[in-house]
Amino acid sequence: MSLVCCLAVLIAGLAGCGGAKAPEAALRVNEAADVDTELFTYFLSMQYYGGEAVGDAEKVEAATADCLAYLAVNTRFVGMGLALSQEDKAEVSLETDSLWRLYGGYLSALGVSKQTYFKVRQYLRMRENLEYALYDKDGVSPISDSYLREYFLQNYVGIKYFYEELYPEYTEQQLAALSDGQLKSLNERMNYAAERYQYISDLATYVNSGIYTIDQAYMAVTENVSENVSVETTVVSRSDTNFTREFITAVFKQASGSAFLVTNNSKSYVYFVQRVDLFSEGTDLFDAYRDQCLQAVADAYLTQDVADWVSSYKAVRYASATDQCLDRVKRVDRAAYIGTDAYEFKPLDGLT
Repeated sequence: MSLVCCLAVLIAGLAGCGGAKAPEAALRVNEAADVDTELFTYFLSMQYYGGEAVGDAEKVEAATADCLAYLAVNTRFVGMGLALSQEDKAEVSLETDSLWRLYGGYLSALGVSKQTYFKVRQYLRMRENLEYALYDKDGVSPISDSYLREYFLQNYVGIKYFYEELYPEYTEQQLAALSDGQLKSLNERMNYAAERYQYISDLATYVNSGIYTIDQAYMAVTENVSENVSVETTVVSRSDTNFTREFITAVFKQASGSAFLVTNNSKSYVYFVQRVDLFSEGTDLFDAYRDQCLQAVADAYLTQDVADWVSSYKAVRYASATDQCLDRVKRVDRAAYIGTDAYEFKPLDGLT
């Protein structure tokens, strides 16, 4: 059940309540804490472009839930006597500066200041630290390693693989622009690619029959006779973004030890994959991914706990203010600042 559905709060649209609120307030919680329009606008923009809510009213409800979660996490974090370390603060500050260079123009156009965005980044770090304080080994409600190990086995797989592009794909416009000679060369390449795909498919059969190892199949494909040549070995999760969803789905369908191919409809490329036992390389694989498992499980736990915490909140939403927030989010074209709608507000690897 979503956080929005779990809220047992009074949400009233109050347009024009005299001096009952500060002009910049979007929400008042428990007749004490105000959520300003900047923070509300930020969460509303996240819902507008990336949330599951469909209509405007649902997006406003979802943004309200995000604001209440923000308050609940901050309140519980402080209530437990926790504080961000100097290292945390430095990382959050650097992270905010880096991301502001990319997204500051858009957020500023919405009326969201860098200071508010910094508070959001702090909140996300607090949430992460709170998960460890609650659910790690020494936490208030620790999640057992046996449970995390089972989660690891259900949501991660080990694979060995190599990749080969068989021929370049062209759009209809690109094909129309090719000369007769270029089309002939492409057809020859595609015919060769079909033979190549069948050859690689046969190698998968050999691996499954025990005739070849996947490393020997790779050497056969690359015609490299060095015994030091090896394929890539990695661990993938169900939510892995380094591969396509089709690839992840195919990997999880296979039995441990099996070799198989993953390709597209036109067979323009091929992944040669073998699923391996997660513990075949030793028991340290779980240790290496324990934190990832803990974060995934703890995030679900905390989401439910937050829903419980906010269930007692009494919240008033000021319709005139939140309507203005919605109007700004709808009026400002994000693509004009970012260039695409396919982006997230998160740190980029290597960005300083």
